[in-house]
Amino acid sequence: MHFNGLQGGHNSKVCYTTTPGLLYCIRYANDQVLPVKSTDGGLSWDPLPGNPDDYEETFSIWADYNNPSRVVIAYYGQIYFSSNGGNTFAPIHTAVSNGSGCLIGGAFFSGNNIYLGTNDGVLVSANGGANWTTAAIAGLPANERIFSFAAAKSGNTTRFFCLTGDAGDVYVGLPGSDYWDFMKGVYSCDYGAGNWVPRLNGITAGTDFPMFVDMAENDINTAYLAGSNSSSVPVMFKTTNGGGLWTNTFLTTNNQNIATGWSGQGGDRGWSYGECPFGFDVAANNAGKIIFGDYGFVHKSSDGGLSWQQAYVDPGDQHPVFQPTPPKKTYHSAGLENTTCWQVHWANANTMFAAYSDIKGIRSTDGGQTWSFNYTGLNANSTYRIAQHPNGTCTQPPATYTICTKAHVCKTTCSTMPTPKENCFFRRTTALPGNCCTTSATRCSGLPSIRTIPIAPMPV
Repeated sequence: MHFNGLQGGHNSKVCYTTTPGLLYCIRYANDQVLPVKSTDGGLSWDPLPGNPDDYEETFSIWADYNNPSRVVIAYYGQIYFSSNGGNTFAPIHTAVSNGSGCLIGGAFFSGNNIYLGTNDGVLVSANGGANWTTAAIAGLPANERIFSFAAAKSGNTTRFFCLTGDAGDVYVGLPGSDYWDFMKGVYSCDYGAGNWVPRLNGITAGTDFPMFVDMAENDINTAYLAGSNSSSVPVMFKTTNGGGLWTNTFLTTNNQNIATGWSGQGGDRGWSYGECPFGFDVAANNAGKIIFGDYGFVHKSSDGGLSWQQAYVDPGDQHPVFQPTPPKKTYHSAGLENTTCWQVHWANANTMFAAYSDIKGIRSTDGGQTWSFNYTGLNANSTYRIAQHPNGTCTQPPATYTICTKAHVCKTTCSTMPTPKENCFFRRTTALPGNCCTTSATRCSGLPSIRTIPIAPMPV
């Protein structure tokens, strides 16, 4: 899918269905965050015609895989249900607190029974969405609210899992990066046969910080908790006995059970760069298949977390489990890039340097077939512009000039350019810290994050 076809954001996810080509998602475009639908497998996307208010941000979307006409969307203060594929919607719940909004932590569609785990409780419909009630399930402390929710059914047992946070900490739009000491409890409940039961055995308070819970829809005993820990590395806890015991399966020390790309212990980036999942998923019909994404990467498992593989570079380029990740290696892209590319500079027919946010930049010596961090001298977090000296090298400016790693503008006229002009990325000024500004002198920014760095000559 080309990025012009669908722009995603924090709220986006793709909802698959049994109908060939029918998908649902949330699109960020033209300053609107709207629920959209594709009927051609993602080639094109159209807003749902019944969306109640196109000027409201859609924070979540859920679709019934087996009955794709059933769709749930949530705004900040209202939850809506559609029984006809988004042609019309009806309101089913209004936020109890304007400060927290309507947060849907998970949905479970089971025939005519629909369960929505929200911060206001579990919303239940027993007739395909026509009527809704809030389930009367005791067991959660009064000061805790559901943040994440999952459910499964086996035989006559429908089992819920939830992860809670303090009532004052749970709100619509809360990201996975707010993991530190967020979790207050993990609970399970066999719906209709009991109350919420604490399930924290194996999780160490103050060290383990799970944020999300998920499970396959056909396995009531296996569930996963994704989050981070006090070392700021991703964790993935698993239970196989209905929450009786949790064990971390994502073993980052020495990359014990993880086939890595360029991130891992010893690699171009360590595990703390990825740090924490922002979401994860378990296959609805297979508890052994898991995938999660974090600040920079995607990892997956097809054997229930016994082993993990990176999913952001070509599998042929990944490194073996229980081995240090070697730095400065070359990689073929898998098409999943983790940040913003500001410029690609061709130094010659084969050598390219791409300026990136957060990962400095990447270099190719084979016309873009493979990329690496195999260069020296660039230590800034982000690179926005690249210039090449007439002598054929990308070089640092004269000592009297500096390079801005953040683009800033100033309202005063910039001073004269150095000679030759190729020796500096930006004109000088005395108006801002770091003596840098862009050539479009339109407004002051004066941000404290301005930094200047030297860049050693880079051979091309």
